Amino acid sequence: MKLKSAISDVEIIKKKIRLYVSNKIFFLNNKNKYLIISTTKPETILGDSAIAINPNDNRYNKFIGKKIIVPLINRIIPIISDNNVYINKETGCMKVSPAHDFIDYEIALKNNLDIINVINKEGKTNNILEIYKNLNFNIKYYENIPYYFKNISINILKYRILFLLKKKIF
Repeated sequence: MKLKSAISDVEIIKKKIRLYVSNKIFFLNNKNKYLIISTTKPETILGDSAIAINPNDNRYNKFIGKKIIVPLINRIIPIISDNNVYINKETGCMKVSPAHDFIDYEIALKNNLDIINVINKEGKTNNILEIYKNLNFNIKYYENIPYYFKNISINILKYRILFLLKKKIF
């Protein structure tokens, strides 16, 4: 972590994860409907603020405007439409982690999404998620990180998340 970079290309592992769709914000455990999301950065799942789908994707555009549950932390986030999502690339559904990806940041600005900082300059997780609203760099609110994700390196976070996802939903 000499360069204080949160993510290195060397650390990229492609994984598919399932996120559960919820029609109502209080209906948290509908495991009959889910979207499979392909990601190279499972460690940023704690900072997801939306799932994006191409509006022309007939497989998934019926979910646009609904809510989805982020596994492991049960945060409810919106499913939005965005032309940056390629219909024929991976699963066609893209998790949006604005604090950890440039394209995701642009999508967040267009859609007024929260920007959630998970990883600090030392390459470790924060103890508390700092949640910002769009370009207003005042913290909107804090969200607790589960104890098993606090103050750990990106590599440990990545493998812990993958282990827990497989245990929980695969």
